[in-house]
Amino acid sequence: MAKATPGRSFPNIKEYSSESPEHLGKGGFGDTWKAWDRTRSSYVAVKIFYSRRAYISFDTATENERELLDMSKDECTAVQDIVKKGLQMPPPYKDSVQYLCQ
Repeated sequence: MAKATPGRSFPNIKEYSSESPEHLGKGGFGDTWKAWDRTRSSYVAVKIFYSRRAYISFDTATENERELLDMSKDECTAVQDIVKKGLQMPPPYKDSVQYLCQ
């Protein structure tokens, strides 16, 4: 992962286009960006963790940071399950799920 400043610049990640990312928000552990996913051919929300003013990846993370990254995978899977189930529901619920995920 190329160096980038959290909250200011999107890092170079091969799966995502860096042409027009949009910074969606910042939390205690990471940033969330809207970026084009080359694999899915659609926009997705990308959560990127940081530590000490630098983004981290699994390769650069400490052991404690790796544990947090692993736990975040469970959270992401849970959100994806909610979206999948919500998209199968009739309106207005389906429309609400789509709005939350845009």
